[in-house]
Amino acid sequence: MKFVGIRRVFSTLNEEQYTTIGMFWDEMSELYGRENLMGLGCNWGKDSIEYVMALKSGNIADANYEIDLPDEWISVSGTKEIV
Repeated sequence: MKFVGIRRVFSTLNEEQYTTIGMFWDEMSELYGRENLMGLGCNWGKDSIEYVMALKSGNIADANYEIDLPDEWISVSGTKEIV
């Protein structure tokens, strides 16, 4: 499965990504409608994360990123202790 969309890189310093990715969602929602979008965070590094926005159906005309995703996923669950 190919995930094709618009890619941006966001800083993870001081947890900035939560605000800036939210702003990215708002921006893309104005163009395509929030209900038509899906997002993918990937390549999380020490100071940044890549985030890609795509349409649930079809492709964004000016898409600048393509990533291969598996056709089948494995579900994992557990607990996380917050320190």
